[in-house]
Amino acid sequence: MDFFDEVQYEAKIDKVNFFFQKYLNMIILSLCLILIVFTGYYFWQKYSQNLTVIVANDYDKALEAEGSNRVKLLEKIVKNKNNIFKVMSHLKLAEITLQNQDFNKAAYHYREIFKDNSSPQEHADYAELMFIKTNIITNKNKNAENILLLVNYINSQKVFRNLARLYLSSLYIDVHNNKEAQNQLNYLLTNEYNGDTSYIMPLAKELMKQAKTN
Repeated sequence: MDFFDEVQYEAKIDKVNFFFQKYLNMIILSLCLILIVFTGYYFWQKYSQNLTVIVANDYDKALEAEGSNRVKLLEKIVKNKNNIFKVMSHLKLAEITLQNQDFNKAAYHYREIFKDNSSPQEHADYAELMFIKTNIITNKNKNAENILLLVNYINSQKVFRNLARLYLSSLYIDVHNNKEAQNQLNYLLTNEYNGDTSYIMPLAKELMKQAKTN
């Protein structure tokens, strides 16, 4: 190595040393932050998985319980955040309160599901429709309001919009608007495999008979 090569080599070494002297603390800090983030994410994932298992076990215990014990266990689960078992527990509590003719409490549980943005879409759409259904039961003298709720639900392209059409048809028959009832039922009867209509068909046919005879 001649003199000039040695000078260039020393200059490169000096640059490297200068870079590490200037940025070493920053590099170490960045590496520590990356390590903290990945470690935190790993332990959060483990915690979330463990929590899900715990809540799943609690949900199974609730289903095995009876009467007030089942209700207490389910009410404990619904206090969890962002967990599918929270949604399932709300649905189960709504089912129990409907059986007890407590429509206001059932509506509360359904509302808690579809107002929560973390709820799965299908569960949220089902809960919203059931909320409207409980509203229909408790407010039979407000047919215009209930019809509007169902129309808005259908127009929002919800998952269970065809079931909503069935409820809407029934309401139209109740208010003697058989023409609109037949329009909704014709849609269902001519779109048998459009989404969720297959299990609705027998009911739609029965309602169509009523709409044509009333």
